[in-house]
Amino acid sequence: NELASVQGVKRVRGERYYRAFDDPGVISVRSVRARQRTGLTGEGVVVGVLDTGLDWSHPDFITPRIGSRVLAVLDMSESADSIATGNWLGRAGPYGGIAVYDDELRDALTGLGEIRQNDFMGHGTHVAGVAAPAELELPCTPNVMEHIIESSGIVA
Repeated sequence: NELASVQGVKRVRGERYYRAFDDPGVISVRSVRARQRTGLTGEGVVVGVLDTGLDWSHPDFITPRIGSRVLAVLDMSESADSIATGNWLGRAGPYGGIAVYDDELRDALTGLGEIRQNDFMGHGTHVAGVAAPAELELPCTPNVMEHIIESSGIVA
């Protein structure tokens, strides 16, 4: 072997074959098979994310046809009193905190107000992006169907 005779080469191994993006979880839960047997596509699914928050203005959550894919945000870190003054959008949440719904999110996207909630850690935004991705570029997620992008919503 020529490579083994090159000065500085200590060892040469035989070929190994790897499968890029092979997700054993998809195989073990039989997600492709389940989708084929049930016909379920994920259309109309609402994904709930309880996490560090959500960057509701992230481009992955915005579509040209419907605007924000985020249906609602509930911020439990502040009281509704904190938005009483100023140009803040939102209202008292059903269990406390500040609730911001899709109409207010659309207003904020067009500059008609501001929303206090944000995801300073980034984890909640990441989780929502994995659960309801904007694009299907990752071959490691074959169980995510393309029409989920436009037809699903996110509640954080």
